Amino acid sequence: MLALLPVGLLLLGAIGLTVFYRLKRSIGYGWLVALVVMILATILVGGLRWQLPLQYAFQDWLPYSRFIDAPLFGLDGISWPYMFSLTALMLAVVLTAPVRLQQGANPIAWAGGMAITAIGYMAVMSGNLLTLVLSWTIIDLVELGVLQANASDRRLGTQVVVAFAVRVTGTLLAQVAAIVSRSQGLAPTFADLPFANWLLLFLAAGLRLGVLPLNVPYMRVVLGRRGLGTMLRMTAAASSLAVLARLPAQTLSPGLETVLLGICLIGGLYSAGMWLAAPDEITGRPFWLIALAALAVACVIQGQPQASLAWGIALILGGGGFLLYGVRRRALLFLPVLMILSLSGLPFTPTASGWLGLMGLPVNLVDVSFLIVLVVLLAGALRHILRPGEVWESLERWARVVYPIGLAAPIVALWMIGVIGWPGSFSAGVWWVAPGAALFGLAGWGWLRLTTRWDQLDRVAGRWVRATGRQFGRTLAGLLSLSWLYGLMWGVYRMVQRVIQWLTEILEGEGGILWVFVLLALFLAVLRSRGVE
Repeated sequence: MLALLPVGLLLLGAIGLTVFYRLKRSIGYGWLVALVVMILATILVGGLRWQLPLQYAFQDWLPYSRFIDAPLFGLDGISWPYMFSLTALMLAVVLTAPVRLQQGANPIAWAGGMAITAIGYMAVMSGNLLTLVLSWTIIDLVELGVLQANASDRRLGTQVVVAFAVRVTGTLLAQVAAIVSRSQGLAPTFADLPFANWLLLFLAAGLRLGVLPLNVPYMRVVLGRRGLGTMLRMTAAASSLAVLARLPAQTLSPGLETVLLGICLIGGLYSAGMWLAAPDEITGRPFWLIALAALAVACVIQGQPQASLAWGIALILGGGGFLLYGVRRRALLFLPVLMILSLSGLPFTPTASGWLGLMGLPVNLVDVSFLIVLVVLLAGALRHILRPGEVWESLERWARVVYPIGLAAPIVALWMIGVIGWPGSFSAGVWWVAPGAALFGLAGWGWLRLTTRWDQLDRVAGRWVRATGRQFGRTLAGLLSLSWLYGLMWGVYRMVQRVIQWLTEILEGEGGILWVFVLLALFLAVLRSRGVE
């Protein structure tokens, strides 16, 4: 039960903040309560690192539980890094919340973030397939509820429905894996999975991450809130990344490995480019998630699932750190720059061990392409943090004190996980890769800054270049996001709907009874011909 104490603490904190808000107390006192709860949760989750492994199963949780596997939660070297990263990110959300009070930050939003984090705890600690399916379902329902609550016209668009259907498909694949395991008499855990179950879980995680196939969720329906929206996105990603890291190493056939790596590479390059070109970090948030998730998925494909931990933690804490940097000030620029250096993969940095799952000798084009993905991602992060932001002078004095601490929290957590997170996390990695990538990225960025400014690109580029680039981008986005496939499926559905409606109108009309007799005679004639044969 020790591993579930943080879950209870955050749920109690969420309930307390909701009651506090309903009583119309001061927002300042509500923020203080949220801060105390998150500090306690951070200390508790951090202390659990030296109590690993921990495991707890809910026995006899249903009257007919002998027919269903009991929910199993476990805290180990895979779940703890994701659990601590979510905790640190939620602490950073609370610490930076004072700068977002005018954008709708309030105790209800903080309570929602705590509840989402608690659900994320349960997801990353899932010890069997049943627990994983339940956790994924709860996350999807919560996200759908948040989107519905934030919809302007109380109606969800087709894009949201499609993205939700893709995630539910991933959950169904995990459920199929659980059914197959039970039919074969296997333990419904992540250890010693047969290849069929391994492939089902791998595809389930890839679908939910938006990598296999590439599916950018809610490109037009963007949760503008840096706090609640960021926690919702990062929690959903962590619940799938933890599954990838738990999968046993598999040796795939050369053909299948090439196809899967190709899909990851295309998705990573496309998403990194879209992150770089995004007008702001909030708009580019889905592309940051997909690009780093593609690196994590590629590690699993190449038989190094543990290496995916480095890219998964970078996705959560790195992305969260950049997304929370909304108020810009020159004196605070060193914090996001330090985050960029921490994500560079230089020897003995938190992401250095991630190169072990991507790079090898001899170096091929795929390896270099994944290196380009990271370079473009970091270049995009540098572009976004140099972009003008909100006004620092408008903040109150106490907000100016806690805001830098909130920006530093993800960096400190990233280095803590990188040093003590799991065996082999603090290593030189592939030491000869990262320095070249850093020099390449700095040289490219320096050349770009010397030749033109980002806000002048539209003026410098020729009209035909802009038109060609935009058209190419739209075509590539439509192709890779599979919107054409979803449109085709929607067209087939509408055609079937029209046929059924037409038949219904015929049968319910004045001549409906005659048509029933005609169809009955036709049916009897078919049966008779079958009997004669």
